[in-house]
Amino acid sequence: MSRGRPQDPLKQQQTMSALLDAARELLQQQSYKSITIRQLAQQAGTQTAMISYYFGSKQGLFEQLMVRTTEQRQRKLMALAQELQMRPEGPIELMVNRILDIVLSEPWLFRYFQSEMFSDQPNTELSELPQKIRAGIVALFRLLQQQGVLRAEFDCEKVAATFMSLLAFPLLSQPMFHTVFGLGLDELNSDAWRAHLCQLLQHGLVENAQSKEGAQ
Repeated sequence: MSRGRPQDPLKQQQTMSALLDAARELLQQQSYKSITIRQLAQQAGTQTAMISYYFGSKQGLFEQLMVRTTEQRQRKLMALAQELQMRPEGPIELMVNRILDIVLSEPWLFRYFQSEMFSDQPNTELSELPQKIRAGIVALFRLLQQQGVLRAEFDCEKVAATFMSLLAFPLLSQPMFHTVFGLGLDELNSDAWRAHLCQLLQHGLVENAQSKEGAQ
């Protein structure tokens, strides 16, 4: 093993975790393409050679960060599924609030996708990771369908796509969304926005006869 490379397994794990945390922290502040190897090593308190040693490259480091983040999100979705089974009342509010909490806790993730997936040379390997999240969201709606909350005629794949579009598009489109509609991250994390999403998902847009009668 080359000089300077930690041989202790615990030290190796600590160095890898520090580099992953550094990548996450730097993405909070700047774009993926602008982050340098030197910045990553300095933020992690280690040598630049450790990035290639553990991850092969800067891209390998960020791809591993995506793997770690996806695994964390999958665990949170599994916990949400258990919560939906144990607490059947208010399932739409529960889903909106829990998933918005997950999404808004890591705004850097959308910045990374903007840089890597929507560029002239997109990183196609990243597409496998959102697929795992998609499967988790679809499973949640199938659970709601089995519980009689979601109408039987709905396609859960399409419902999941619509649901995530409502939640994720404003974040993927920042700062344009903020400029056009005046909705920044604070507004998208507000009780008013969450209540609006719940109202839209539960009652739709069109006034119906029953709601008119109830208002009279």
